Amino acid sequence: ILTFPIVLYLFIPVYFNLGVTSVYQYLDMRFKSGFVRRLASGTYIFRSSLNLGVSLFTPCVALKTVLGLPYSLSIIGIASISIVLTIVGNLRSAITADVVQAVIMLGCSCVMIIHGLYEAEGPGNILRVNTRRHRLDFFNWNLDPTERLNTISALVGQMFMSVSIYGCQQNFVQRYCSMGSFKRVAQTLWANVPVMAALFSLNWLVGMVIFYLYADCDPKKIGYISDNDEILPFYVEDKLYILPGFLGLLMASMFNGTLSFLVSCLNSMASVMWEDFVSQIPAMKSVPESSQLVVMKACGIVCGLFVMGIAFVVAHMSGLVEASQLMTSATTGPLLGVFILAMFCPSANWKVSSNGI
Repeated sequence: ILTFPIVLYLFIPVYFNLGVTSVYQYLDMRFKSGFVRRLASGTYIFRSSLNLGVSLFTPCVALKTVLGLPYSLSIIGIASISIVLTIVGNLRSAITADVVQAVIMLGCSCVMIIHGLYEAEGPGNILRVNTRRHRLDFFNWNLDPTERLNTISALVGQMFMSVSIYGCQQNFVQRYCSMGSFKRVAQTLWANVPVMAALFSLNWLVGMVIFYLYADCDPKKIGYISDNDEILPFYVEDKLYILPGFLGLLMASMFNGTLSFLVSCLNSMASVMWEDFVSQIPAMKSVPESSQLVVMKACGIVCGLFVMGIAFVVAHMSGLVEASQLMTSATTGPLLGVFILAMFCPSANWKVSSNGI
């Protein structure tokens, strides 16, 4: 929530006023250096590939838990569909899919919370169990830098990470610029605040409900699931079978979210790869505009195959949330740093920024 005003009033006006098609085009204009631009673009492509690998693998966990489908088949299937949609789809359809997915996820979360309240005979028992097991330690203001997670590290770390994602990442800036006016962007971002707050809050409440239901009966220890990431689909299959079609609706929502996110990011990655790398090759500078689209789609296919390979690597890692956070934070700092340097440090040159990255 703290991120949106920072992005709206400090970052987006720069892109709108300059009329850039790529956020990394701004770095080229600012530092008069194609090297800095390509360095930042390469970092973005690498970071997006890592994150998309985690996103691609997420619905595969649900498929394995519910249907017993091997990871390899589901990864290849979802990646193939995403690549096809990247080739034939468009940005407007991806944005529409995001809206539909958000509405469905809100509804599914509310159903799970209501069911949990019914099972617990009210919120009191849920709060009591979560409090006793130290699941609600939200306000830990310890300044010890060696402590992995506390309120300060979570607040500051997530804020910088979110500013980098919403303010310096091509797929988001591409959506801002497609709206046509700064006023529409502002309306959209402010409208996004309550939606994001509701989504995150509902996710926390769902987690509290699931923890209460299985606090004294761990499905992993019993052998019903093999990984902690499988707990949500297991809970839906185990407790909400009384609602016909609910499991299918939740699965469809997960697939819709994954596919729309993959298509959006693959389009952005292909655009950046073309603008900042492929188009700079001497042989490509004379390519007609009709052929440029074909080359850009080929870039999307290459990115999709690379993401699929990352997903196979993620399948052998433990903890989706930890993996996603690790991959994002490793590249967030350098990218955000170079954009802050470009916008707010007029004396900085390309040597300083390239060394920072």
